Amino acid sequence: MCNSPICLRIERVDGAFPFTIKNFFKKEGNKLTVKKPLISVIIPTFNRGNIILDTIQSVLNQTYTNFELLIVDDASTDHTSEMVNSISDQRIKYIKLNQNTKGKEARNKGITESTGEFIAFLDSDDLWAREKLEKQLKFMIKNANNINHAFCFTNLYMQKDTKLVNCTNKLFSPSKNVMDYILSEKNIVQTSTYMVSSNLAKRTLFNNTLTKHQDWDFCLRLLKNQAEFLFYPESLTIWKVDDRKDRISAGYKNIDVSLKWLEENRPFLSKKAICGFEMTILYGYYLRQKEFKKALKILKTAKNNQALNLYDLIKSILLFILFKLKIKNS
Repeated sequence: MCNSPICLRIERVDGAFPFTIKNFFKKEGNKLTVKKPLISVIIPTFNRGNIILDTIQSVLNQTYTNFELLIVDDASTDHTSEMVNSISDQRIKYIKLNQNTKGKEARNKGITESTGEFIAFLDSDDLWAREKLEKQLKFMIKNANNINHAFCFTNLYMQKDTKLVNCTNKLFSPSKNVMDYILSEKNIVQTSTYMVSSNLAKRTLFNNTLTKHQDWDFCLRLLKNQAEFLFYPESLTIWKVDDRKDRISAGYKNIDVSLKWLEENRPFLSKKAICGFEMTILYGYYLRQKEFKKALKILKTAKNNQALNLYDLIKSILLFILFKLKIKNS
């Protein structure tokens, strides 16, 4: 009996092969050798000409070499195209959109244009460790029950200026609701760590109406599509957090988008997940806007639903008191 990771995945699930044998093997003469699946790497970008070469190079340096790299330019007005075209590598495909979509269409364009069996995403200011694709793909093949439904994320390093912090998530079990894991337990499931089967990604796509919360929304859409979530606990991505004014995910901007997203998806979220979203996105916003009644209501609801651990509860109460004192003394 074959116990290798490859063989273990060639088994019937729900009456069908999760991944056909031809995806894993190729015939060379009379020999049957393991075939490496093609991974489509998608980098959405806008006006990152000054830094995108480092991001591209972190892909080209991968120990796993059977990939295509799709760089989808959201109508940049800087020298991004010149920087991309300065690299000679047949695996690179540069796609420039005619009009800027504020980050709404770039990833989906990459998904629809991709030809790989797996898709990995990388934001244009982030970086990968050299073994990111190799380790993550091996882990998925070994652990997924049905590879066509598989989605995998990893730990990461967060970099702000010159400070690099290793962000370690709690362990994730298949029985856990991924939205509780993200919103209530405050684990980081960031886009540049994603690897997903192409089949699942093309059935799911990103919500092209959103200008923020795209990563959380994609996970919710995957959950609705019965994705199998897998967590590889090694940090293989450097997530660069900056204060650029044009950064779509920045701070408390576009709070109406956040409120609308929450209301539209409230039926699909647990009480703890809703409380987690409100504490993460709305609590601090209302304090800064001096809307203390709304902030206090969110805090009380989170406490009553046991959505905060003792440390976060105390920290949130102290933050409330601090803002009240600032108003009193101003």
